[in-house]
Amino acid sequence: MLTPSSRIHAVIGSEFARLSQNLPDRGIEGSPAQAIAYALRLLRERDSRGEDLLREQFNQLSVLLASIKSIASKSAVDIEDELVELEVYQNEVDEDARLPTLEALWRNSLSKTEDIVSKIKGSSAVHPSRKEDLLHLLVDFESADLLNQVGPDADAVDGFENVRISRGKLSHYLRDRFNDPTIEVTFLESLSGGFGKETTLFGSTGGSLNGEFVIRREISDTAASHNDCHDLTREYELIKVLRKIGYLSPEVLWLDTEHRLLPGGHFIVMRRSKGRLGGSIFGATTDIPETLTDVLARHAARLHTLPVLSELGELTESINFERWEMSRRENVERYLRDWYRYWRSETHSPSPALAALYGWLFDHLPERPGKPALIHGDLGFHNILLEGNELSVILDWEYAHIGDPAEELAYVQLTTGAGIDWDKFMTCYLAAGGEPVDQKTLRFFQVWAHVRNASAANIVFAGFANGKANDLKLNVLPYMHIPNFICAAQALIRQE
Repeated sequence: MLTPSSRIHAVIGSEFARLSQNLPDRGIEGSPAQAIAYALRLLRERDSRGEDLLREQFNQLSVLLASIKSIASKSAVDIEDELVELEVYQNEVDEDARLPTLEALWRNSLSKTEDIVSKIKGSSAVHPSRKEDLLHLLVDFESADLLNQVGPDADAVDGFENVRISRGKLSHYLRDRFNDPTIEVTFLESLSGGFGKETTLFGSTGGSLNGEFVIRREISDTAASHNDCHDLTREYELIKVLRKIGYLSPEVLWLDTEHRLLPGGHFIVMRRSKGRLGGSIFGATTDIPETLTDVLARHAARLHTLPVLSELGELTESINFERWEMSRRENVERYLRDWYRYWRSETHSPSPALAALYGWLFDHLPERPGKPALIHGDLGFHNILLEGNELSVILDWEYAHIGDPAEELAYVQLTTGAGIDWDKFMTCYLAAGGEPVDQKTLRFFQVWAHVRNASAANIVFAGFANGKANDLKLNVLPYMHIPNFICAAQALIRQE
């Protein structure tokens, strides 16, 4: 599926508005920044509603011409020939006319209208008051027409700029929440990273809120996915429980599902955790201390040997009382089939390749004895913070579910790559209470990891293409990531 150009235009203006915050000539009349901003808005409007806009312009011109004709006839000015020519152009504005044709007709119609106005203006038979009336009609028509071409106000492109978090909006929100006028946002920074959520770092001073914090927000007014813990209300509850039992999860402060003063998706606010990211979903981007192998293995084993967390209750389709009682295989099969149904039922880009990959997975489900466990589902360098030689926190629990610990181990092996010694990792994992797993099972779950990531990317991109989400980075998914995911899954299958 090609990205609709209307979606790119609809978002790129907002992305430039964010970047322009750092430009020295921002807001200066006639500046390059201003010129680019308007050019982007014009492109967006032309692409998204160009033909409809021109037909609307022709309708408005017909109304104007009726007034001009009345003024001319009352002043005994003959403009019949010019009106006949204009009528010819009007008759060519049919349903099948495309944008270039309509634009040419529009330019010619305006040129003919100019000729008519010049004729009336130069006639001594027209009373000055009528000329003034005509002037007002023309100014109103033309100014409205030009403004309409640019579209909505720059601060409200598709309603998107209204949902951007700014220092002023955030300060106002925090003062209102804490009823504390002393609160001031000292800095605000959008963080790059995953495609499922929008992450913003900010600092705050004041009587009620001091320090550095992170806002994790849905990319739209609905969650990117409805399974697992993608809904922030569910992720929030899970993180709270994990934090309470002493597991390495962020310190969440509050959840906001009303966001009256910060329009947009639901969000949680958490205290900024110490440390640095170890890398991306594709591997390490920094030197990984040898001790991390042991630390990561121990924390994975601890997560997989946690007792039944009844505190979570019926949290999601994949975290509930029934899932704790099911076998590992039953959990895996249910989880994969839920994902398949979800992908098929959601608005998505057609993908015969993904359908075939799901078929392979259902035909090769592993049979492993043992109890299911809570797994993070996305454990890798991209979701852990390192502080010195220690792991300080595990981030982003949106893929958490009850399943086979082998799924987690496969994902760790896949995302850490050569960053850690796998044999050493497994030795530490087993010593900390984890169970062994064979390479064939790991390969199955690595195929699944790629299929799941491709499915999520497919759905999220479809949301962007259909206007559900307005983050321009989502447009890269079908061109940079999905091919990598499905080809990597294919390569793993070929190893069978």
